[in-house]
Amino acid sequence: MRMIRVCEDLDNERQKVANHAYGFISRGNRDGGFAHIRQWLAKETAPDEAYQWFFHEMLKWETKVPALFFAQEYLGNLLRWQMDNESLKLIVRCLHEDPRWRPRQQDRDVAHDLAMRHGREDLLALLKDI
Repeated sequence: MRMIRVCEDLDNERQKVANHAYGFISRGNRDGGFAHIRQWLAKETAPDEAYQWFFHEMLKWETKVPALFFAQEYLGNLLRWQMDNESLKLIVRCLHEDPRWRPRQQDRDVAHDLAMRHGREDLLALLKDI
């Protein structure tokens, strides 16, 4: 019972952060919104899970654009953490939301190599310009 309460508390706290960030972002201050989320992420004990939570929460917003920008940073971390399956899933999800989506410039070679290593010809075709 205590574990469920801790998880609910964490979700509630994350939701407060996401709501506050949404306030910034919806008023044209994407940098401020992301900075607010990053402050929270710096304190997380499971940053990979937290990044995923915030990404999925942003996908619920009226516009998906902030989530796709956030996903670029999230992908960079997943690649750095060598979380191949999660990286591939994130790329697929982002391309599903917007076929024009691309990883950050500094992550493109690594993302391309990842798709090659895993035989993801579908992703290579979609990301052919990287």
